[in-house]
Parts: sequence; structure tokens; C-alpha cells
Amino acid sequence: MKSRKLEILPLALILFFLCVSISPCLAQFAGGTGSEAAPYLVATAQHLNNVRNYAGAFFLQTDDIYLNEEPYNSGFGWLPIGTQSAPFTGSYNGNNFHIYHLYINQPEGNNLGLFGYAHSAVLKNITLKDVYINGKDYIGALIGQQQSVLLKVAAAKAQLQALL
Repeated sequence: MKSRKLEILPLALILFFLCVSISPCLAQFAGGTGSEAAPYLVATAQHLNNVRNYAGAFFLQTDDIYLNEEPYNSGFGWLPIGTQSAPFTGSYNGNNFHIYHLYINQPEGNNLGLFGYAHSAVLKNITLKDVYINGKDYIGALIGQQQSVLLKVAAAKAQLQALL
């Protein structure tokens, strides 16, 4: 009986450490691996904020997202995803869900929008509602500045809807 317990103990320890090492990544999104076949699932404001940490991955929004909560609705507000030195290069599919209450207040800031700077990215099916952005140069509801970004029709429509 004692020998069987000794055999199971190493296996249990391996499983424990495997779960502990994987869980931080899983907690950042509602699921997915970030690949095209299994994109990271974005369902909350915190998930959306975590997109910036995986700028080259694939994302699929699975619910409406409300940014009218701390820290996104006060002070400088939302920190745009992607910068000139670290652009967003992935694919974000808003899946026809909405992102509400995008607030950015950086009067001297550049490259301001939900995505600040993107290069060779795909942005599609994104709808923004109730957008306020105060900045200096390169400002857009969806994207501040881009290079070679594929914007699907719904994404371009989102910028127009956000301004209405």
C-alpha cells in the first residue's frame, strides 16, 4: 500500500505545478490559446486590457464590454493597445458585440484610440459606442495610427457610429 502512495505523489505534484503555471495565462482571457484556430476569448474590460500583452495573437470578443469602470473611466482613461515601438500586429474580431464608454483624456497624447498604433493587423466586426477622446495628434475611435492594417467594413462603420 505504501509503494502505491509513493507512485501517485510525484504524479500529483507534476499536475499541481502544471496547473499553477498554466492558470495565469488562462485567467487573462475567457479561453483560447491565441492561435487562429483557437483565439483568445475576450468577454470583459480586463480581458480587453490584457490584449496589449499578446499583441501578435488572435482575439475573439464574446460579449459586450463596458469601460465605464476604474481605471478606464477616470484620469487618463483607457491606455490604447499598441505603440509605435510595440504595435498591435494581431487579429481582433469584435464578433459584432459592442464596446461601450471608451474614454481617453491625454491632451498631449498621440496615437489615441482603442488601438493606439497597429501594423499589419486585422481589425473587424468592432462596434464602439459612447466614445470620448481628448488628445493631440493621430486620434481615432478605433485606431490612432496604422500601417498596413486590414479594416473590415464593420470596423470602419464602428468609427462612424462612435462619432454619432
